[in-house]
Amino acid sequence: RYACAAPVTLGATKTLDRRTPNSGAFSFVLRNKKGEVLQRVRNDRRKVEFAPMRYYAEGIYTYTVMEETGTDGSILYDGSKYIAEVTVTKDDNGDYRAQVTYKLSGKALEGKPAFVNRTRTVSPATGDRNRPGLWLTALLLSGAALTGVLYFGKRKKKEPPAEPAKEQ
Repeated sequence: RYACAAPVTLGATKTLDRRTPNSGAFSFVLRNKKGEVLQRVRNDRRKVEFAPMRYYAEGIYTYTVMEETGTDGSILYDGSKYIAEVTVTKDDNGDYRAQVTYKLSGKALEGKPAFVNRTRTVSPATGDRNRPGLWLTALLLSGAALTGVLYFGKRKKKEPPAEPAKEQ
């Protein structure tokens, strides 16, 4: 009797602005411990799934799961680097069993990695930001002009002097 291999399918989830992205819009890479690319896949809407791998030996196998930065300048790509550890053991029947643990920054995750992209928000041009002194000067001059108008406007509104009494 031959021992049964331990099958494992590594994967992740994908969102863009908390929504389901179009299939094939984003690319993901699976690398081994040496940094060599083992697989490259595209998302299937929210699902990212690498081809199944089979393990025929006990041990701990370490991989990196990352999203590849695309060329769309309007998107902020998720630069997270997840570690997938596959621990392979033999059961009482001599068959191989695998357990997958995903980590981010050394901390174990519950469930699969989640890649979250956002659309860049572009602020409308509001003026020349390279000359703040010019804008400050314009603001101060405007304030001085307004003060002058209000001050001299009040002086002119005073009641005219009383006319001299007419002789009869």
